[in-house]
Amino acid sequence: MLFEKRFFRIAAWLLIALSQIPVIMAPVNRVFTDGRYLNVNASIVLSWIGRLAVPLLLIADFSIILSSKENYKKLIIRFGALSAAVVLLMIPAYERYILAILSIGSTREAAKAAAAELFRNEGYISVHLFVDLFLSTLVM
Repeated sequence: MLFEKRFFRIAAWLLIALSQIPVIMAPVNRVFTDGRYLNVNASIVLSWIGRLAVPLLLIADFSIILSSKENYKKLIIRFGALSAAVVLLMIPAYERYILAILSIGSTREAAKAAAAELFRNEGYISVHLFVDLFLSTLVM
């Protein structure tokens, strides 16, 4: 049973890593519009592959919860701390580095508009996987 949980987690983390390629390459593709670095079809496929990660992690975590290998308190603390860490690291990184780089030679408002345009996505960017895991642990 341990092998399956470990396999699901490893597969999910690899899928998360693959799904970040279009996010990283989005600014490059906005500059070079001929698609020489990452074409649109590859970006769509990698984005869809990344959506499989959350169900795989949820299956692994539900199996841990249901098999009672770890208590709920430990899982709630783990996923709550990871969720808080993502929020506490993401906001300062955005404010300090992304907006600072984009505001060189312009105003802060122009930098925010440029960041919104640079990182726009047709759907949404899921940066909070741990909130899903935290809430599913709370439901259980």
